[in-house]
Amino acid sequence: MKMKKLLSVLVVALLISFSAVSASALNFPYFTQDNFTLTFGQPGLANQGAPGGTFTSTGALRDWATFSQFGTYSLTGTNTLAAQLVGTQYITAYDVSTLTLFDNSNAVMWTGTGSIRTIVNQNLALFNAFNYPRPSDPGAQTPSTFQSVGDGSFTYTGPGSLPFSSVPVLNIPWFATYNWFYVDIHATAEIPVGDGVYEQQKGNAQGQLTVPEPFSLLLLGMGLLGVGFLRRKE
Repeated sequence: MKMKKLLSVLVVALLISFSAVSASALNFPYFTQDNFTLTFGQPGLANQGAPGGTFTSTGALRDWATFSQFGTYSLTGTNTLAAQLVGTQYITAYDVSTLTLFDNSNAVMWTGTGSIRTIVNQNLALFNAFNYPRPSDPGAQTPSTFQSVGDGSFTYTGPGSLPFSSVPVLNIPWFATYNWFYVDIHATAEIPVGDGVYEQQKGNAQGQLTVPEPFSLLLLGMGLLGVGFLRRKE
């Protein structure tokens, strides 16, 4: 009987400690910031919404509360369908996308697949950046407007490492781009004009990274369940 009680205590302790460690280590939300590159879907044609385009964003992964960098991220996507005009907005779905999180030693913490989308106004009207939540200290660049916005969702596939690998889904409630400039990818030092067509769009990106609320509640619930189990045994 004493052995069963001891095992019960150990199980409860593990549940509580796992939920506490996971909740503290996974201090969501996080803030992503740095660069993006969009390559248009039809080489030689400045057609941003054509199928086969690619979206890449890489940069710093920062703690929301302290803004300290604890890793980096890589967000890549390809659109298999053309962009859709909805009202006055072009919406491009990068339906084959991958999100990877790395720690500061470049070890993979989390990898998942899913989709992202970008939204651009038809008349290139800007989005008010302050409509999107950002940390109190967003670093050196604090844009007041965004040129595109978007969102995304990803499901864990691995590889990864604990505690991040225990997270089944990561959401990007919003990410946005600014400081756009266009690139002729066929330009060289010898032929600076290239083919005269701008096949890439580059700039800066910011975004928010969260876990679905039920998962954070699950961590808390595991701990409470363990406490209730122990009291019931007593």
